[in-house]
Amino acid sequence: MQRYLALILSLWVGAVQAQMTLACQFREGNGFTWKSGQWQPQRFSPEKPFFLTIGPDKRLDPKSALLAMGSSPEMAESSKSDPSWVHCLRHSKAANSTACAHYSGDSVTVSLTTLEGAVSKISGVTNKVDDIAVMPFVCQKM
Repeated sequence: MQRYLALILSLWVGAVQAQMTLACQFREGNGFTWKSGQWQPQRFSPEKPFFLTIGPDKRLDPKSALLAMGSSPEMAESSKSDPSWVHCLRHSKAANSTACAHYSGDSVTVSLTTLEGAVSKISGVTNKVDDIAVMPFVCQKM
């Protein structure tokens, strides 16, 4: 019995260690806002720091990606943020990066080598303002 308990514990510890948490901070973002019938250059203020969780398969966790894209914690936990609405993938091993895209057009991508990435946002009719933004960020391992 003790051997089985030790085996289960060692497998659980190995699985937890395979997961990686990154603490990330936005840099200043740039983009465009639609005003008076034309696109106007726009700077976007950095949002709050955030955490990204990378699973053992080197893919972003959908809930942490939603939070990085600006979803509220409640939305990230709710049925509206069903992982089927967020598609996460790992790019080729050579690129060593991972990304998630939300059905709305927002996305997040991060390099697992440099620990740098970006959130891209496309806002339209949903919030009565048309914006296109790219907000780079830098992370460090926790």
